Amino acid sequence: MKACSSCALEIPAAARLCSHCKSYQDWRRFLSVSTTTLALLTALVSTGAASIATITSSAWFADSEVNGRFVLDARPITLSIANTGNRPARIDSISLELPPIQSVLTEGPDLPVFSGIVVEIDDDDIPAGSSRQEPLSISPETARMFAAELRARGIRLAGPGEEDPFACTLKATISNFRGSMTPIESKGSCLILAASLKTVIAEPERQPDPEIPQAPGQSPPTP
Repeated sequence: MKACSSCALEIPAAARLCSHCKSYQDWRRFLSVSTTTLALLTALVSTGAASIATITSSAWFADSEVNGRFVLDARPITLSIANTGNRPARIDSISLELPPIQSVLTEGPDLPVFSGIVVEIDDDDIPAGSSRQEPLSISPETARMFAAELRARGIRLAGPGEEDPFACTLKATISNFRGSMTPIESKGSCLILAASLKTVIAEPERQPDPEIPQAPGQSPPTP
């Protein structure tokens, strides 16, 4: 006879399982887990899973997620953008670019590639969870420069019903919160695209009214 390693009651010397407390007498007794311990382990695993989900959605993993397109049939042309992420993004640049073509003048020299013109917007911030239509515009000086580049290349723009072989490209670059870039592009007729952008004319600064000299003892005029 021997004493049980758990309850200390007498059991046969060759017994592997105590007939009183049902505990193992060999190496398996070290693997026994109480109901309380098992419940604590289950709660710990559940809490850990919830913590991991919280961490992955925290600022460490958060980012913006921007989708967008140019609405070419709008007047003026607009950039439709939506940020479905949980961090803000920013519009870095928007440009209208000419194709890298050669001069079409007879035996004319090759012209340098014209990178394009800068297209302006009113607000370049894209808050998290926002969506909007952003109208695009260019200044009169930029419009004249673009027209001069078209003329310098001898580009004959397509007429009604013709296919324009010289398509320009509207490009936008979006900076996401964690540094990745989202490009947006659309192609169309150079003339139509340029004409469909809103032309912004800066208002001249208002000059102050000239001072009217007053005679000694004269009261200033009432405005």
